[in-house]
Amino acid sequence: MENQAYDARLKITLPEKVDKQVVIVDIDEKSLNELGQWPWNRNIMARISDVLFDYYHIKAIGYDIVFAEEDIDEGAKMLEEMADGVLGDNPEFITEYNRVIPSLRHDQLFAEALKNRKTVMGFVMDTDTIKGTLPPAITRLDKKTLDRLPLAKPQGYTANLELLQNSAFSGGFFDNPLLDDDGVFRRVPLLQAYDGYLHESLALALTRVALGSPPIEMVVETNEDGRDLFLEWVTTGEIAIPVDHHSGVLVPYIGKQKSFEYLPATDVLNKRIPKEKLEGKITLFGASAPGLLDLRTTPLEPTFPGVEVHANIIQGILDGRILHAPGYTQGFEFILIALIGIILTFALPMLSALYSTLVIVLSIIILIASNFYAWTSAQLVLPIAAPVLLVILLFALQMTYGFFVESRGKRQLAHLFGQYVP
Repeated sequence: MENQAYDARLKITLPEKVDKQVVIVDIDEKSLNELGQWPWNRNIMARISDVLFDYYHIKAIGYDIVFAEEDIDEGAKMLEEMADGVLGDNPEFITEYNRVIPSLRHDQLFAEALKNRKTVMGFVMDTDTIKGTLPPAITRLDKKTLDRLPLAKPQGYTANLELLQNSAFSGGFFDNPLLDDDGVFRRVPLLQAYDGYLHESLALALTRVALGSPPIEMVVETNEDGRDLFLEWVTTGEIAIPVDHHSGVLVPYIGKQKSFEYLPATDVLNKRIPKEKLEGKITLFGASAPGLLDLRTTPLEPTFPGVEVHANIIQGILDGRILHAPGYTQGFEFILIALIGIILTFALPMLSALYSTLVIVLSIIILIASNFYAWTSAQLVLPIAAPVLLVILLFALQMTYGFFVESRGKRQLAHLFGQYVP
């Protein structure tokens, strides 16, 4: 019920106008039809990267895709076998081989397109395997500090080829270990720890790269005995991002899917898009085509492109629109429920049915209005479902009890008069 109440408030308070600083270069059906099935050859990815930076002059790009496998060109493989074999002593063949082979080493071409540019590679940490190369970590945490922080601590990862990751500027994970029980993307972690090293999410990494790579700091609180550490904020430069104890950030959705500009990858490659739509923008490269299975369930829609979740987080960080569910909300909820229970338990029996109804309606209005005010003015997510449900249940209990007491009194009176009146 609390999740449903959160979803309802989110839908009601969607922003009417947002200065969108993020665009999505999309692997859509049109691009698949023109460029072929996914995955595309890395030389196509290299050309797209060159066009985005050299022609459109984007600010930075993040890849919501893992390039974990080598792009093996069969033609290049055959030429290499011939060069190592019978034609290795043929000068004319070797000359032609040296001229042609660089254009067939697609991974190398893509790596060259990533170098010296603000490029962020995506990877997955919530796996049981170890594959690829992780980007440089934010920092290394000692075991004592790591044990006291309730961060996600995956045991494996699937990352990009070493050649590609070392050529890129940075990297960030895009898996979500904080998925709610109903499978809805409400929270996404900004940080995870692997083998003592702290890594950032794709959305946070791309935001930092676009801002000039300011350092990351964690603001933590501790309990009275100092045994545990609790994350409250993650700061990068002058931006403070409210998080929960697991570094989770509530996704600040601005609307249903396609709220951001989706530009087909094939149109970008062929320069069919006007320059002003991409110039100076933070760019995400991802997929919305249903067959590529990058669709998520969100509070707004049951099928939502995963790449747009990252876009919403980046936009929310830049705009300072991240909602905060602080650690004291559980204590606040307990105190609120206790006060409501005590006051209404003693007050309702002393009131008539009409006044009890008025008190209950007024209580619900006050609870909802104050909660909505905290949401809109202070960006605080406070519990609302349990307090409202308690008020309704207390009213139902009081009315039910009053009904049976009244009915019993009437039966006793009828029985008494029945002894004297036919």
